Amino acid sequence: MIRRFDHDTVTAAFADHDPPVTGMKRGHADASRGVSVDDEPEIPKRALVDAIAAASAHPTGTDAIAIACMLTGSESTWDLARALRKLEPAALTVHAGAIVSMITDRSTWVRCDAKVLFHRLEDAALTPHAGAIVGMLAHPDVGVRYAVASALCRLDRAAIGSHAGSIVAALTDSDNDVRLAASVALGDLNGAALTPYAGAIVGMLTHSNHEVRRAASVPFGVLDGSALTPYAGAIVGMLTVTDSYVRDAAACALGNLEQAVLASHADAIVGMFTHPEYMVRHAAVCALGCLRTAALASHAGAFVDALADPFYWAHCAAVDAIGNLEEAVLASHSVAIAHTILGMLVHPLGQVRYNALRLLESDAMRVLDPDVLEIAISTVKNMLTEEEWLKVPDTLRFLKWKRGHIHWATVRADVQLSIVRPYALFWHEYVGERLCAPGGAWAERDRAAFEDEFNEELNV
Repeated sequence: MIRRFDHDTVTAAFADHDPPVTGMKRGHADASRGVSVDDEPEIPKRALVDAIAAASAHPTGTDAIAIACMLTGSESTWDLARALRKLEPAALTVHAGAIVSMITDRSTWVRCDAKVLFHRLEDAALTPHAGAIVGMLAHPDVGVRYAVASALCRLDRAAIGSHAGSIVAALTDSDNDVRLAASVALGDLNGAALTPYAGAIVGMLTHSNHEVRRAASVPFGVLDGSALTPYAGAIVGMLTVTDSYVRDAAACALGNLEQAVLASHADAIVGMFTHPEYMVRHAAVCALGCLRTAALASHAGAFVDALADPFYWAHCAAVDAIGNLEEAVLASHSVAIAHTILGMLVHPLGQVRYNALRLLESDAMRVLDPDVLEIAISTVKNMLTEEEWLKVPDTLRFLKWKRGHIHWATVRADVQLSIVRPYALFWHEYVGERLCAPGGAWAERDRAAFEDEFNEELNV
């Protein structure tokens, strides 16, 4: 691209230098039409160095540096860049505009030095040039795109939000590092700032390039539930994809949906509880487990079946979901829970047996009756000689404590019913009768109170 500048402005920038700027070639015979970069103007190096010194001492010299950078050609611009590298980051702030423009210089050497200077700039110096920085994300040179992409996270959130559309487009960049830098910058935004681009982000999760899908999963996790509602069906379908980043992001996103929207897709999610891919089962159980207690109750049976899942994390997600069920709902599935636990304790897979021990210590245990508890204690006791897990004796101690707690509650109830209550009734009847009988303490107090009240009425 050919840049043109007013000749009088350039001359004024170097008017105080001796010798004057001579030998400068004109791009056109008429000075008013400007000077072309491609004409390679000859500016003495001393004038350039003096301009740098003046700009370092006086902020007004910033324009002189920018014009010198563009008019002197790549070689002199490189001298300029090397001179700027001697300045401290704070002193570079007044030259931020020139440094940003040098990133796209036609010379590779100038671009390399400019990138070094660009990364030395303080964060506050970048924000005023956010538009130019984000605009370079579409530059044909991947080095330029990566340099500015890696600086996006240094911009303040307001600046990133105002250019969110261009940054979202960078998620499909051909370079993986640019994509990841863009995704990190978008991940710092709130969901409202990304709502207008929800469709584009969701669409990228089905991109043929798995790295693009990975980059898009970060801002996808930031989107609000209201923004995701139109895409709920597509997100449910993502639970079955092989890409773990997309699958996990979809499970988390479903948890952000409104309860009514998630419940409307519950049957499809329950169908994934028996998927042959264990990670899909885990994602499905986690997603449906985000339902609140009332909506969760209608799918309690599916979670009970998922307790026996050999994959540890899918089993854990099912245990957590069952722990959130109400007592009445758990009681209605107590037989199924007991059957599942006892079957898991003798399962040939060690992971399933270990999961059973964990389940015995969970909140689901509160619905097991004493007979089932006795069978579980006997089975776990036999595991002491078969398994080397430290969890076996811990679980056995817990079960015995649980049994004692249940038995004590039973004894206490029996005592209350068969001993304490009759004794209380007898005491109330026997003692009360004698206290109220003639000559009893209560009878005397009653008579005295009656007489006092009667006498007061007579006196009135």
